[in-house]
Amino acid sequence: MNIGIDLVHIPSFQRQLQNSAFLERAFLPSERTRRDPAHLAGIFAAKEAYMKACGEKKEWLSLEIAADASGKPIISELPHNPHIASVSITHEHEYAAAVVIIFSKHTA
Repeated sequence: MNIGIDLVHIPSFQRQLQNSAFLERAFLPSERTRRDPAHLAGIFAAKEAYMKACGEKKEWLSLEIAADASGKPIISELPHNPHIASVSITHEHEYAAAVVIIFSKHTA
C-alpha cells in the first residue's frame, strides 16, 4: 500500500488556468467540462497525489479523474490501471487537496 497527498493553492492555480495550453496538457476533455477553478484544482491535486503514491511521474493525460454514480471520485490510469487506487478530494476557501491510497494488484 502506498499513499500520496497534494495541496493546491487555488488563487495561484487559477492563473495557470488562463493558459489554454496548460489546460490541454493537464486535463482530459471530460475533466474540462466544469471550468470551476476549485474543481480543476482538486483534479490536479488528485493526479499529483496519484503520482506521489506510485513513486513515478506519469503523463497528465494518462490519468483520468471521474466520479462514480454516487459522486465519489475515481482515478484511472489509461489505457489500463496497474493499481487499485482510492482517492479523496476536498476544497475549502483557497485550497484544494487530494489523498490517494494505492493497493497493488500484484501481491507477493
